[in-house]
Amino acid sequence: QLTDYAKHKYLCYDTMHIPGTGQLKRSNDIVVNGHTVKMPDGPFRLLVELVAELKKGEGGWLIKHTEAGKYQSIDRLRKPIEGSLLERDAKKFIENNASKQYRISTHPELVTYDRDNLLKHTGAEVRALIKFL
Repeated sequence: QLTDYAKHKYLCYDTMHIPGTGQLKRSNDIVVNGHTVKMPDGPFRLLVELVAELKKGEGGWLIKHTEAGKYQSIDRLRKPIEGSLLERDAKKFIENNASKQYRISTHPELVTYDRDNLLKHTGAEVRALIKFL
């Protein structure tokens, strides 16, 4: 892990688990550093996209085009988890660079998920992303 931290310059050591539960009322459970957090479907889909990119092992950068001045989708993803982060800094955990790329800035081994539960998710996009993991 240390060589990956040096190579990819991850900023955080937070752990995250996606159990694939809590889909009632369009809410999804995420466990960040042992704390369960509820996340709405929209930000959850973006989170799964970022996890899929992180698991590829190439630094985890995902290109997301947003209209100038409109970063709500990223903010909606960061907000629910920031209180559970070790440094309470969601902008470090969901990092972005000058090229409009975003990533989860922790080691891929610290991010886990329940594949079987996520394959039963009500969102087709989520199921499609999980199939490739």
